[in-house]
Amino acid sequence: MSHHASTVACVFLSFVALSAEVRAQDSEGGSPPRTQQQRLPPRPPVAGSASPDPEARTARNAVYLELGGPGLAYSLNYERYILNDVSLRMGGSYMVWGTSGSAGHPAWWLAFPIMLNFLGVYAGSHALDLGGGLVMIYCSTDLSSICDDDGLAPKGGLSLGYRFAPADGGFLFRAAITPLFNFSTKTSEKFPFVSPWGGLSFGAAF
Repeated sequence: MSHHASTVACVFLSFVALSAEVRAQDSEGGSPPRTQQQRLPPRPPVAGSASPDPEARTARNAVYLELGGPGLAYSLNYERYILNDVSLRMGGSYMVWGTSGSAGHPAWWLAFPIMLNFLGVYAGSHALDLGGGLVMIYCSTDLSSICDDDGLAPKGGLSLGYRFAPADGGFLFRAAITPLFNFSTKTSEKFPFVSPWGGLSFGAAF
């Protein structure tokens, strides 16, 4: 009986000594803690979940007044960004003054610029403003120097200039050269094929 008791005591003491040695190695950094051994590796990024582009435009609408430009004297404009760097602009202007002709009717015109703009060359809120499109002009018959006899004057328009417009909205400013191209042969003698022009715009992006 005493022999079995001594055997059990030896096994118990050996187990205690082994446990103490393992704890000592853990405290000295001999093996990593259990929490580190069970730590899962980082999850790989999910396809298509790229971080948002800091240059992405959040203000995709703009309204502004342009002095000069394809609206001739001025135009009120609404612009919508259909892509991050491409926008569609639609505007309108109306001018009337004095009287002319034998009937004494006032002379007037309506102008509707429709332009597609490219703003892909930029640095922060500053961009190169490139655009092109069509300008529909309707005139009173007294303005034969601008319109045909039927009162119509479709013209082409270009825009090359500078734009300040923060991507997240705020004050908008444009300064551009805006030549007009005459498509009509009836007014070619009075209205040249290319008419140099320019414009300044003030408004807001939102």
